[in-house]
Amino acid sequence: MQAQLVDEGPSAFLDLTWLQEDISPKEPPPTAEQRMADRLQKLAPITDLVITDPFLFTKSRSRDRWAYAASVGSMIAPALARGLHITAIVKPSENDAKVRAAVEAVLYGRGQELTISVVESEDFHDRFWIADRARGLVIGTSLNKIGRRIFFVDELSEADVAAVLDEVDLILKPQS
Repeated sequence: MQAQLVDEGPSAFLDLTWLQEDISPKEPPPTAEQRMADRLQKLAPITDLVITDPFLFTKSRSRDRWAYAASVGSMIAPALARGLHITAIVKPSENDAKVRAAVEAVLYGRGQELTISVVESEDFHDRFWIADRARGLVIGTSLNKIGRRIFFVDELSEADVAAVLDEVDLILKPQS
């Protein structure tokens, strides 16, 4: 940093921001799920929640789909608002119908009058959660891996939320 200060002067540091990401440890699933639920609750979606997670309905969870669905339900439940519309963008080859049906049944069973739309796309690798087209998180793992590996969660800037939504809107735009 000293070399940069000498070479570029103090103005080189005026546009820097402190990255406040949250690193999650490997921990037992109930603890990891509660940590994730707390993070998602802070998003506080009122009308709209966009989730880009290629593996949200992964076929790897087909055998334990109801346990997985209960886990997803417990993580998302604090962020659910009455009448919330959830749009999930998932990878076509990982959109397992049985896993999807189990997760949807658990979420609909929460009695929040939700609507859930699932769209298939290969365009996203990272997991973005965006509430009301205004606030967002980037999550370094899919919900099906919570607690198994070390991952990060970080808030998205307004510019990043807008950039992700631009791509989401292109995917959601009806093809003519």
